[in-house]
Amino acid sequence: MRKLAPTCLMLLMLLALMLGITQPAYADGPLTPPCQLWGTVTVNGSPAAAGVPVVAKVGNTQVASATTDTQGRYGYSSAFMVPGTNGTTVEFYVNGVKCAQSTTFASGAMTSLNLSVGGPPTPPAPTTPEPTTPAPTSPATSRTINTSILGQSGSFTINASGVLGSATTLSSPDGKVQLSFNANTAINIQGQSLTITKETSPPSLPADTNLIAAYNFSPDNATFEPPLTLTLKYDLAALPTGVAESGLFIAYWDGSKWSAVSSNVDTQTKIMMVQISHFSTFAILGMAGNRAAPAPASFTVSDLKVSPTSVKPGEQVTITVTVANNGGTEGSYNAVLKINGVDEAQKQVTLGPKGKQEITFTTSQETIGNYSVAIAGESSSFKVSAPGQAARSNWSWLLIGGIAAGILLIVFIIIVLLRRRAYNY
Repeated sequence: MRKLAPTCLMLLMLLALMLGITQPAYADGPLTPPCQLWGTVTVNGSPAAAGVPVVAKVGNTQVASATTDTQGRYGYSSAFMVPGTNGTTVEFYVNGVKCAQSTTFASGAMTSLNLSVGGPPTPPAPTTPEPTTPAPTSPATSRTINTSILGQSGSFTINASGVLGSATTLSSPDGKVQLSFNANTAINIQGQSLTITKETSPPSLPADTNLIAAYNFSPDNATFEPPLTLTLKYDLAALPTGVAESGLFIAYWDGSKWSAVSSNVDTQTKIMMVQISHFSTFAILGMAGNRAAPAPASFTVSDLKVSPTSVKPGEQVTITVTVANNGGTEGSYNAVLKINGVDEAQKQVTLGPKGKQEITFTTSQETIGNYSVAIAGESSSFKVSAPGQAARSNWSWLLIGGIAAGILLIVFIIIVLLRRRAYNY
């Protein structure tokens, strides 16, 4: 056993040495974890070219260096790790020129810091233009749109951008047709007139439907944002036999077929109301055989996807979701994207019966952390991590795993030697 003691002692010393690797010592005490920095680099107001050196110094000592990438950034292609002591000032140099920015070292911090040297780009020297006679221009003016609603004349005014200044209502003499515009409605209309006439020869109707009334709205390429309210009035006594009020609906001719749209029926006042964003031929239709009108638009949202789910600060995340109309009439749905419970963006989609469409959003975030994503009850998430953080984490686990494996190997050797020695005795 006395002969075995030096061997065990040497192995234990080796074990202590390996354990000591995990706690390196320096002249001024234990090394604190470095801080990580990244950001943009501008030179004279413009993004730095690729390969420009970026140096961090504490006092006159260089403690870290990197080069800019093709987007004028540092700390993205490889982590920019700065060692130091808490509270010390870290200064930065770009291509040997001291930056206006500095930071205070904080152990383990991950910070975005944009660096710049020089001032804004030098403007070109002023030149004396040749005297010219300016061409006469016509000042932007408002437009007056003349209207004729089943023979009822009127007008309204839009500004040079095509926006209506105040709420406006246009009605036919018999009150059977009415258009209601909200204030600040953007109107895209060709020409100087808006006309509604009774349609005497409408396109062929869908099977098992009856025509109650049809109207031609022109010009047919006019559009409105937000949509205006169209009100149509019907006469209960004039409904064809076999058509009930519950079977009434509004449809428009899309150039090849009639498309039913979701509308509200007020059986007390005998009116139907619908939101429209364009002109065409609109009609009140009734289902034959006392059948109910097509079911109103009903939307579902599904298949929310986020790609990628892990990004660096400022990188783009794409979010997609599928919207489906399960109803029997056309309708519009407004999809609202929420990031961490706050409205981020919204998009509107118009779908016909049984229609389906994928909507795409994009977002980018600068702050490190986890972000929740939600659209109409569908949810997911993505993570924003510091540049190089994943690689640094993997390296740390490899180091720890290697040390652990070495310790186990030494313990195994000691056990084998002890057993072999005991067997010899």
